[in-house]
Amino acid sequence: MVKNQFDYEFHTIILAAGRGSRMSHILHGRPKCLLPIANKPMIQYSLELLQRQQILEAFIIVLDNEEHQIKIAVTALGLDIQLRYITIPHTGDYATADSLRAIHQQEKLTKDILLVSCDLVADIDLDRFIQLYRLQNSTFLCAFSSQCYPKENLMPAIKLSDNSKGKCE
Repeated sequence: MVKNQFDYEFHTIILAAGRGSRMSHILHGRPKCLLPIANKPMIQYSLELLQRQQILEAFIIVLDNEEHQIKIAVTALGLDIQLRYITIPHTGDYATADSLRAIHQQEKLTKDILLVSCDLVADIDLDRFIQLYRLQNSTFLCAFSSQCYPKENLMPAIKLSDNSKGKCE
């Protein structure tokens, strides 16, 4: 297989260690990244996006107590992408920067990072995204949703009750 230019230029990292604490009532004990969306595990959307861009290698950050279950589910997808699993302790409280430090301690990252959340359920053109990154000589490039969210749900620590309703203003 011929590697994509992104494989040479970037370390691709998929963040899949989210606990889904605000949605435990629908997870039923499974890892958040395996939550089915339109009959596919959520992480499959991110992996298919990378595969469409011919990215053949990626790191995937998972909680240590979910690694086995995620590996089985991802292997069953039959995608042509080589994943190296990096675990973080399920007993800790790791944010994105903490996860990146954990991967750097294990793998010594030497290139720029293409960071993809397993929550990404979108059909974006990574090639154009990367071209913009290069054109601007960016330090950081991020895509945000234009989706309007209720004000009560802006802080990650706030948990909404099942009967809460939010309105966009």
